[in-house]
Order: sequence, then C-alpha cells, then structure tokens
Amino acid sequence: MLIDVLDDDGYLTQPLEEIAALFSAEAEVDVEELAIALRHLQNLEPAGVGARSPSECLLLQLRALKDQGMAAVRLVTHTDPGEQLAAVARYCLGHTSCNVVGVHLFSFGGAAQAAGWMRSLLASRLG
Repeated sequence: MLIDVLDDDGYLTQPLEEIAALFSAEAEVDVEELAIALRHLQNLEPAGVGARSPSECLLLQLRALKDQGMAAVRLVTHTDPGEQLAAVARYCLGHTSCNVVGVHLFSFGGAAQAAGWMRSLLASRLG
C-alpha cells in the first residue's frame, strides 16, 4: 500500500495518518504499523525511496553508503553527516544566493591529507 502512494520521484508526500485512514476499519491498520512498513520500504533500492523530504532522502542515501562500507560517510566533525547535510540544505533553501554545488565528504585523515596537499601546492606557487 505504501508503494502505491509514492509520488513519481519516490517520495511519500502523504502523512501516515492519512494513509491509515484509507484502509477499511476491518483491516485495523494503525500509524505505528505503517511506520514499521515505511522503515522497511526505506531500506529498498534505490536509496532514498520513501523519504518524506529532501533532507530525509539525503540521510537515507548516506545511511546506504555507510551500510555499503564506504568511508565517505563520515565528515571531519563529530556530528551525524545527515545533520550536517540537512543544515546545508535548510540554509540553501532559505537563501537564493546559496552557491553550493556539491559536498565533499572526507574520512578522518583524508581532510588532513587534502589540506597538506593544498599547503604544499600554495607554498610551491608562492615561493
């Protein structure tokens, strides 16, 4: 049933309460059961399917990357990468002048190596 209410982009745009109301009284479907079903749906491919917002879609995609063992999921800070990307997305939605084109995620040590490379490049060019 949840798959039937996804929009063309794979987003779930209706609240779970509205979806539960679509079932007959005999079916006895409640919001908690739909929430469990949604979690199962969100574990399917493609990553991000069943998201209720762009930020949730990004978070689901990051979790899929993490589950696949990719080191790119961790940011240099000690916060959840989903929170970081959600903050960037919120900022960009509220500021039309936002020029964020992409986000580079570095594993610990990766940022230090990149910074070292940039320092050596600048030092060689400056003198």
